[in-house]
Amino acid sequence: MKKQLRIAIADDEPDILDYLQKAVVRLGHKVVVAARNGRELVEQCQVARPDLVLTDIQMPELDGIEAAGRIYQQVPTPIILVSSHFDAALIERAEGSPVQAYLVKPVQSADLEPTMALALRRFAQLRELEEALGRVKQLHGLLPICCYCKRIRDDRNYWQQVEAYIAAHSAASFSHSICPDCYEHRVKPELAAAGIGRG
Repeated sequence: MKKQLRIAIADDEPDILDYLQKAVVRLGHKVVVAARNGRELVEQCQVARPDLVLTDIQMPELDGIEAAGRIYQQVPTPIILVSSHFDAALIERAEGSPVQAYLVKPVQSADLEPTMALALRRFAQLRELEEALGRVKQLHGLLPICCYCKRIRDDRNYWQQVEAYIAAHSAASFSHSICPDCYEHRVKPELAAAGIGRG
């Protein structure tokens, strides 16, 4: 990572908080929040708007997983959880939260930078997916469609084919085929009229 990141750190153990701050600074980044509990972390992130959050899970007042959820709702940010042990129940809870990475204490400096890079990449992917979902949701609601030719009127009052409209408002693409009913009632008679398909 070349860019200097503004990082928020939270841990209720002063020694670990100090260690993480120094490790982040050694990597060339800036600590903008150093919190001792989850509530403090959430409040300070609202003001500081960090590029990345590194938080302990088990803290007083509000644990790291709950804090991560609140931070993501208020100031979407990549989040790395830190825990003193690899607990399956905690991992399961973390999977339901907007967390991009997980580190086990004691955190090694050599692990910190690649984990931060991974969290940033995963966060960017998550945001892209959320934006794509937002574009797909644009298709909800009433669409004016011609009952004869099935073209759709867009918001600029232009009529266009259904495929063109959906392709412009989502990530979907189309391949064309013929359903069995249309084959029986449209294609087969057309083939028969053209003299195709007879014995």
